[in-house]
Amino acid sequence: MIFAPVALQLSSKKVTTLLIDESQDLNCLQHKMIANIVSQHKPQVVFVGDPLQAIYEWRGADKFSMQSLGELLGIEKSYLLPISYRCPLSVTDFVQQNYCDDFQCVPTAIQGSISTVFHVRDFLKGLKESRTSAVILSRKNMNAVRCYFAALKIGLPAVMRGRFKGLAEELIGIVEKICNGKDSITILQTKL
Repeated sequence: MIFAPVALQLSSKKVTTLLIDESQDLNCLQHKMIANIVSQHKPQVVFVGDPLQAIYEWRGADKFSMQSLGELLGIEKSYLLPISYRCPLSVTDFVQQNYCDDFQCVPTAIQGSISTVFHVRDFLKGLKESRTSAVILSRKNMNAVRCYFAALKIGLPAVMRGRFKGLAEELIGIVEKICNGKDSITILQTKL
């Protein structure tokens, strides 16, 4: 909520500490406003966030927001906070198996449960069998990429459209996981 104070030119006598939460969702304009506050007041700066939870790409944020802000402000130290105080054990186990080995929850976390409501594979097979088409909208590139490759895998024609920041890198990452070979990576880079 830094826009209003900056836009209205409200200032305090001295900002000694600037704490920014959810910093993965900041865009470059917000970065510049923060840099302006830092240059004027020279506060201690703490920003917290998770690049894997960046969901505001539609308004200019991306998964590199925290890194970009750190570079802009000349921040050299960063600390990993791998403990979640709100995730149950079941979510922690899922994250450890699929995304981040060192993610943890507090020892007092409840068991909880995870339910899968929607299977992309089954959805796409149903489309193929019924000879119908669908438009799949996704706020995250990786979800769209997974649907695209899942459709191709079962022989369903698929087209991806949109502004995909970092799509080439994401596709290369998928091919690396699938092929484990450098030749296919070179071919993919050449075609993109």
